[in-house]
This record gives sequence, C-alpha cells and structure tokens, in this order.
Amino acid sequence: MVVETVLDMQACQRALEHAIVVGIDAEWPPYMTSSGSPCASVVQLACLSVPEGSQELHKKTFVIDIDTVGDKGCIRNAFKILLKNSLCLKIGHSLDTDIKAVSLALDCVGTPALGAVEVTQLYTRLWHMGAPGLHGTFKMKGLSPMLMDVLGVSLDKTLQCSAWEKKPLSSEQVLYAANDAACLLDLFIVAFCMYRSLLEDQGEQKIRALMERVAHPCKEGGMYCLTRQPQVLEFDGSDTLRTVVSEFGQDWSWSNGTSRRISKKSGFWNASSAKGKQHQKKKKTGRTKVLHKILPQFIPWRDSPDPNVRGQGPRFICDVMLLGLARQLRLWGIDAEAAPTLSKWERYLTQRRIVEQAESENRVILTKDTIFYARRVSGQLYFVINETKKAQAEEIITVFDIAVEKSHLMSRCPVCNGEFMPDPKGPEELEAGHDVPPAVLERISEFWANTQMQ
Repeated sequence: MVVETVLDMQACQRALEHAIVVGIDAEWPPYMTSSGSPCASVVQLACLSVPEGSQELHKKTFVIDIDTVGDKGCIRNAFKILLKNSLCLKIGHSLDTDIKAVSLALDCVGTPALGAVEVTQLYTRLWHMGAPGLHGTFKMKGLSPMLMDVLGVSLDKTLQCSAWEKKPLSSEQVLYAANDAACLLDLFIVAFCMYRSLLEDQGEQKIRALMERVAHPCKEGGMYCLTRQPQVLEFDGSDTLRTVVSEFGQDWSWSNGTSRRISKKSGFWNASSAKGKQHQKKKKTGRTKVLHKILPQFIPWRDSPDPNVRGQGPRFICDVMLLGLARQLRLWGIDAEAAPTLSKWERYLTQRRIVEQAESENRVILTKDTIFYARRVSGQLYFVINETKKAQAEEIITVFDIAVEKSHLMSRCPVCNGEFMPDPKGPEELEAGHDVPPAVLERISEFWANTQMQ
C-alpha cells in the first residue's frame, strides 16, 4: 500500500499497533545532506501480525512517501511510537542507518529504538549457535546475497540509486521499495524457526520445508517479488512467537550519531555458542581495526551469478587519492587498477570513467573522496578509512577477507599493474623500443617484463 495522504497514514498506524514484527527500510536520493548524513524521502514498513487465536501470519507492507503525505507530524508520531514499542520487534538491514535517515527527515533524531535487531547480526548469532541450514556468517554480505543464501532468491537492486526525491514515485519504484521491506519479514520467519529448532532439537529438514514454502511463489525467475508472496501464511508456532520476538530484540540508543546496542538478558543473546571456540581460533589479530561498516552492495567475485567472474578473484580500481594504496596492493599480488590523474575540474568525468571501468571489469571501487562516496553512484563503491597506505592495504585485506599467498608477492608491476611473466628475458630478447640505457644492458643480464609493458 502506498501512503500518500493523512488517511493512508492513519490506516498504516492502526496496522503498526497490532504488529508483532516490523521490517524497516528507507530510500533517499543519491546524495547526502550538508551534514554528510542521508535524509530519507521514502520509508517502508512491512508489518507482521497474528490475529487473536489464529495460527496464521498476516503480512502487509506500507510505502510511505514522506514529502507527499504533507503532514510530517502524523508520520513522526507513528514512527516514534513504533520505535518506543518494546513489544514489537524492529528488523532491518543496515537498520541504524535507515532509522537515522528517517529520523533526520522527520525531525526526531535521537529517539531510542526499543526491541530492534540488525538482520545480519541475528543470522550470524544463529550461525554461531549451530542453527541448521546455515553455512557461514553474514557480516560481509548485502541484503540481496543474504536472501539468496537463505531462501535461494535474489533481490533486484537496479533502482537503489534512482531519483527518490522526484514525485510521484513510479510503480517500479514502489514495488522495489516494498520488496526491500517485505523480504525482511520472510528472513525473520526463517530465523524464528531456526531458533525454535534449536530449542526443540528439530532437524534441518523441517527448516528447509519452511524455506521452500516461503520462497516457492517467487522461484520463477529467481527474483524476490512481493506480488508473488503469500500475504497469509499458515504457521505452526504463533503461540511462542511473542516470546522469541522479545528475546531477539535489543535496545538501541544514539550518542553523537553512533548507535549503542544493549542486548537483553535473554537465552538467545546469552546462550553458549556452538561455534564460539572455532570462531576464536580463526580470529585474525594484528590488523587494522575496521570501523566503517558499509560494504559495497555488490562484490563481483562473491556475489556474481557468473562462475567466470567469481573465478577472477578480488579486483579493485583506486581513485586518484589512493594511488599509493594501488601500488601497495600490487606488491601483494592483488589486481588493482588506478584512475587516471586529471585536473580538479574534470573530477566528475574521472568518476564516471571509474564507475564504467569498475562495472565492465567487475571491480570494486576504492575511494577517499567523500563527495564521490556521498553520491552513491555505484553499488561497487567502498570508502577507505585509514590514512597510511600500509594501513589502508591491511584494511582492504581484512574487510574483504583476502588471503595473501607467498607466491603472489611481487607478481605484479607496482607501476602499471601488469602481471610479471614467469621467466626473465635476456638483453637480446627485449622488445624494440624498450628504452633501457645501453650502460644498463651491458651490466644486467636478466630483465623481468610484464604483460602490459614488455
């Protein structure tokens, strides 16, 4: 349902009052405010409720066009009541960013969120507890690859950077926005059943059957779509739903723009981890602590459906502020192209070329340009937070979980990124026009050439 009037908003508020779980997502224009923070133009609320005495889950999704409704006070009151309702679980992907973007648009920054949970943190916790059906953590993944891992369907993200400030919203934008919020409810349902299976010692087969039931309507084409999803789902376990909802929820507060999350003393967050010791053994030490949480929406060598792309391994392109980082990565054998150096007035032309090259060559863009990053022109963009090139290289290795092999060291030219040939050449084998001084040719018998500069 698209919310464009005060009456529509009142209907949305009534649904929120009866909801047990609400999936929250927000959309904003592909640029930041003067403060450097996103300001939402659209907020999506997907409500999950269970009628009294029923064994059915009812889902309803609202796409609220903040500017079109007109009365921000009506939206603000409903949003603040939702955040403060500790009996209703608020779930989202990058939820803290979405809540702050909506709060900025509605002039209610700093409102605490009682009973909130980040979906990646929820599934990572389930994985550590040994939940059936999970085979890895979700810290490094976007919503679309996470949906693929859990339900076997992907999420269309092509309209993520569209002009959300332009009105009216297109039907494609409305469906895109609704899908982003509605899929959070399906992820919650599966997470609830996984946790319940741990409590009742159920096997993986029952969980897989539920996943198939939830995802079956959108199997065709492999894309998640709200219009093909069941809005009423027969559900065995609604009697324990409220109990688990209270266990999943955390209390969030904000200080200087940073969220502080306090887990309740529940069995879920305090239970012993089945994989805790394994995780501690694998934990890496001595590397730069990564503070920036926003990873690229799409990492080609992980998220691409094409096996050839996944087989290429990590590939990057650095902007003009990170030429030192590009050289450092090359010394470690990592494919890192560098953007051409142009004048200040041609910066946007350079940025366009970087995006085109990154998307055509399946690379992740590395930048230190806050203006470029704030524009969010690509889903393959990562902002590097460290200042020295060594610390920056360690950050990239850590964040993208890249294994640096000894055999890869010095395998690329630090100047042009070309791969060195396996064997050196003698002076007589050098290509014409090599520009090696005659005195050097007389003293040196072996020359290492690369694929780009022979």
